[in-house]
Amino acid sequence: MKKIKIQSVKLLKIIIVWIFFSFQTAFAQKPTEYFAETISSSLSYTMKNPIHSWSGDSKDFVCKIEFETKTNQIKSVFVEATILGFDSGIGKRDANAFKILEEKIFPKVSFLSDEIIENENQILVIGKLNFHGIMKTINIKATKSLQKNQLGVRGDFSVPLTDFNLKPPSLVGLKAQNNIDINFFMNFFIK
Repeated sequence: MKKIKIQSVKLLKIIIVWIFFSFQTAFAQKPTEYFAETISSSLSYTMKNPIHSWSGDSKDFVCKIEFETKTNQIKSVFVEATILGFDSGIGKRDANAFKILEEKIFPKVSFLSDEIIENENQILVIGKLNFHGIMKTINIKATKSLQKNQLGVRGDFSVPLTDFNLKPPSLVGLKAQNNIDINFFMNFFIK
């Protein structure tokens, strides 16, 4: 009889611990999805040749993060932009770029994070860039600022064209540098 009571007490303790952890897991705060406000955000590229540089901007993009408000940390990032959405202000240059990038075959470029390392306001985002039908792991360094309910993330990175089976464009025999420099500022309203 005493042995049955001891086993019942042990079983009851196990059930109580299981219920406690089940409730804790069920009510644990999950990251919330937020989309960047495209009006107050920016995404641009810059290219250079020996004589000058040029840039193009896009407002045709989506940037989604998962943000944990309890820790103020970004848990994941997804960005997608249409190639046709980039505008340098010179239609002929853009048309040539769209042709080189084969935008009819590869109409979008995207990035999905695998890992995010935060150290105060400094962020290292490691993830997959899908560009011109090729996926490569890249590192992006950024800074974040959180003031009241507004989260801003600013950063830049370079994309070597030859890593994505593309040749740097040339104009009048002047070949552009191999890298496209990408700059971004993403603005989120956190609830």
